[in-house]
Amino acid sequence: MTPVRTALGSIATALALFALSACVPPPVPDPLVSCDALAVSLSYLPPATDGADDVAASIDSGSGLSGCTDFTGRGVTAASLVGTVQIEGACTYHPPGEAWGWGTGQITWSDGATSDWTGELVAESPLRVDIRLTGGLWAGATASLPMTLTGLTGDCAAGGITAVVIGGGPFVLHPAGATVRQALTGVQQLAAGGYHSCAVLRGSTVKCWGDNGYGQLGNGVSGPDPSGDELVATEVPGLSTVSQVTNGEYHTCALVAGGAARCWGANGSGQLGDGTTTQRDLPVEVDGLSGATDISAGNLQTCAVVSGGAVSCWGGGSPTPTPVPGISGATAVSVGGSHQGGVSPHACALVAGGSIVCWGDNSRGQLGDGTNTSSATPVSVLGVTGATALVAGPYSSTCAVVGGEVFCWGNNDYGQLGDGTTDDSNVPVAVAGLSGATDVGLGAVHACARLSDGSAMCWGNNAYGQLGAGAIAGSTTPVAVSGLGGAAEIAVGDYHSCARLLGGSVSCWGANGEGQLGTGNRVGATTPTAVIAGY
Repeated sequence: MTPVRTALGSIATALALFALSACVPPPVPDPLVSCDALAVSLSYLPPATDGADDVAASIDSGSGLSGCTDFTGRGVTAASLVGTVQIEGACTYHPPGEAWGWGTGQITWSDGATSDWTGELVAESPLRVDIRLTGGLWAGATASLPMTLTGLTGDCAAGGITAVVIGGGPFVLHPAGATVRQALTGVQQLAAGGYHSCAVLRGSTVKCWGDNGYGQLGNGVSGPDPSGDELVATEVPGLSTVSQVTNGEYHTCALVAGGAARCWGANGSGQLGDGTTTQRDLPVEVDGLSGATDISAGNLQTCAVVSGGAVSCWGGGSPTPTPVPGISGATAVSVGGSHQGGVSPHACALVAGGSIVCWGDNSRGQLGDGTNTSSATPVSVLGVTGATALVAGPYSSTCAVVGGEVFCWGNNDYGQLGDGTTDDSNVPVAVAGLSGATDVGLGAVHACARLSDGSAMCWGNNAYGQLGAGAIAGSTTPVAVSGLGGAAEIAVGDYHSCARLLGGSVSCWGANGEGQLGTGNRVGATTPTAVIAGY
């Protein structure tokens, strides 16, 4: 029998340990809050004039944060901002990296809590704002984000500046002591492939992130070991005149000066176009290609629009560019196909008058000609004229933007055609309730469109949160991407989605097992999350 004194001692110890554990706070999440945009309106007092120093400005009402995701569970969705800003030499040049202004004020979060803030304005292009919370809620938290001028009243030379509007984002608030990494900025064009993403930056360079099993990030590293993946945006060396980047399932290509192309990654079918079937983890030149104006990488094939609006393709057994017969006046091309499930490639081209022609596999009606008969030569998509954008998806679906609407055809197992059904269609069907579309992307089992107001809508499967609407079930009709405002471009991978924002930053959502969201980890996201710049 256990002595009473020993038993009481054991109970007391257990209670003490329980009490101690109950007092240990849960780990602080990082980030605390991520917001799509920070908008600030400044009224100058007195007006800034040429050469003026130490100019005061007040932050106008209506300034604040929008599209916030609160990782602490408190439910913050937005915030208002007040305070004052001091500008040192508002109308004079400041070297990049130099601090030329500072501010203080208060943030009121949507749940009513407040935080005191101080900030520093750093002369970069775009302007960088470093914010620190000095009291109240989340004291010691920090954020750094790019901002650009969106409105200006007056000028320095005549009469002075009386008001300035600047906007930026994403705003990512990190807890005290956390290492703050800069969001990727300066993005001019965006692409998403099977499990990786890439961007063309100012200066015409390229950065990529995500899966690198076949060298598709182009950084000289490859292999199935997950340590080869890049969880943040990493530069592709040796590229300096890039106008467009495109991501296939496991390879990547870029258009460079003179309409030449460079490709890297998987090459088992000659999809890199260098005359070999050798995998490359650094860019190689596509043999004999010049004058190209558009390029698209799929699974086992790559195509480009060349001089005169013809289309040439390589891969699928042909390791150098080969003309596609019967196409002229093409302005854009898109290639689909996937290694998963043996999905054979198909491709489509946008031609004069906004018509579309497609060729390749047609087992699910993805050529849109009213049949399910595959064709090695281009066939016309029925009923489409005036199209302005198109995409051939990896899993036998195709979509196009026509007059602000989106029409899709082919495989519809998960509602990726967006017409409210899961029935395949070998002719184009309208995506339900969608208007004002300017851009469309197709993943394996979902699709997204960018709208003219800068918002985005997605539809189809949502197993990985790739619809961006939070933790909801899939939808056979469009749902709004949560809090995404100011989108300039949409790009869709197999199970993830990304948007380039007007300020030049990028947010992604969905699957992240290979780091394709660029957030510095492998944690998926059901709403847009900022891509981080490489170290």
